[in-house]
Amino acid sequence: MDFSAISLIVLVLVIIVAYITRLNVGLLALAVAIVLARFGGIKDSVMYGGINLNVFWTLIGIYFFGQCMTQSGTLALFAKKLITKLPVKAEVWPLICFVFTMLFALLGPTTILALTVVPLITIEIAGYIGANVECSMILTMFGGLAGRMTPLGGNLAGQIAIAEGEGFIETGVLSKIFFWDHILVCTILGIIYYFVFRGFKKDKKYVSEVEALKDIPAFNKKQWICMICMFAFILFYAFTQWHIGFVAIIFSVIMIAAGCVDQKDVLDKTKWGTVIMVAGTGILASVVQGLGGITILSNFIGYVANLPIVSGVYSAVSGVLSMFTHAMSVPIPILFATVEETIQSLGGTRQDMFRCLAAIGSGAYIGMSCPMSLAGANVFACWTSVVNPGPKEQQKQFGKMMLLAFVSTVLSGLIWVFILRMF
Repeated sequence: MDFSAISLIVLVLVIIVAYITRLNVGLLALAVAIVLARFGGIKDSVMYGGINLNVFWTLIGIYFFGQCMTQSGTLALFAKKLITKLPVKAEVWPLICFVFTMLFALLGPTTILALTVVPLITIEIAGYIGANVECSMILTMFGGLAGRMTPLGGNLAGQIAIAEGEGFIETGVLSKIFFWDHILVCTILGIIYYFVFRGFKKDKKYVSEVEALKDIPAFNKKQWICMICMFAFILFYAFTQWHIGFVAIIFSVIMIAAGCVDQKDVLDKTKWGTVIMVAGTGILASVVQGLGGITILSNFIGYVANLPIVSGVYSAVSGVLSMFTHAMSVPIPILFATVEETIQSLGGTRQDMFRCLAAIGSGAYIGMSCPMSLAGANVFACWTSVVNPGPKEQQKQFGKMMLLAFVSTVLSGLIWVFILRMF
C-alpha cells in the first residue's frame, strides 16, 4: 500500500486537529507518527532521526539563557535603559526591529544571534513602550531571515557550493541574485506584515511599569554579571562559532553558579511544552518524508509550472518543505537538482535557471519562519520567555506562526512571479 499521499494528508490533519482542539501539537504528532510508522514499515531509527538535535539544543540553550536574563530582572532593566537613551515612537518600533535585526544578521558571524538574542531585547522593549508586541516579534524574525543571505556567512556560501555541484559555475552572478532578491522578498513581506498585524497601532496588552521608566535603578552586582555574560555570549559565539545552544548553556550555568538566578526558577519556567511541540512535529515530518510524502511536494512542480510562474512555484514549494525540515538539508539540495532539467523542458534560458535557484534558496529560508523549523522555533522561544503566556495562548500563537509561515511561502511565490520577474 502506498502511504505517500496518506502520510501527507495525515500531517495536514494533525496540524488542523491540534489547532482546533488546543492539544499540544507535538504530543499529537508524536502519537500519530508512532502509529503511522508501524503501519508504513518505518524503522524506529528513522523516527529518532526526526528529532533535530540542532534545533533541540538551540531551544534548550536559548530558553535557559532567556530565563536567566528575565528572572534576574536584567533584561527588563536593560530594555528600560535603552528606551531612555534611544527614545522611539511605539508606532515605528516594529519597522526599527526589522531594519536593526537585518543589519545585525548581515555582519555574518552574528546571523544566528539575530534570531536568538536580539528578539529577547526587541520584544521586551516593545512591551515597555506600548508597541505592538506580536508585530515586533514577526518583523524581528523576518529582518533576521533577510540578513541570513549575507555574503559574510555560511548560508549563502553553502547554497553556492550546492549549485556548483549541479553544474552552475557562475558563482559571482548567483551570489548577487541570491542576496538582493532575498532581501527584496523579505522586505516586501515585512512591509505587508507591518500593516496586516497593525504595527502602527499601540498595544498596551503586555505593558507594565511604564511609569517606572522615570525612576530607573542602577544595575546591581548580579545584574552586572548577567550583562557581562550577555555581551560575552555574543562575542564568544562570533569568534568561536561553536553551537549557539551550547554557548548559551555555558553562560547560563555561569549566571546560575554566580547566584544571579535560582536554577529552580530557570528549570520550572522553561517552556518544555514548546520543546515537545518542535520535537514531536519533527518526528512526524521525518516519518512523512520516509513514506514519500515530501517527494509529492517536490514532484508537484513539474505538473503545474510553466515558464512565467516556475520561479514562484519553486519558491512556494521550497518554503513548505522547509517548514518541516531545514533549508540546507532537504529543499535546497533536492530542488536545486531539478532546476536545469525543468527549465530546459519549458524552453527557458540560463538566466531563468539562476532565478529559480534564487527562488528556492529564498523560499527555503522564509519557510523556516515556521515554529517547527529553526528560525521560527528560536523566535517563538524568545516570545514565550518574555511574554510568559499561558498554555492556551502559547498553543494559539504556535498555530498562528505555522499559518504565517505557510502564507509567507505562498506570498513569496507571488512576489517572484509578479515583481521579481521585472528585474
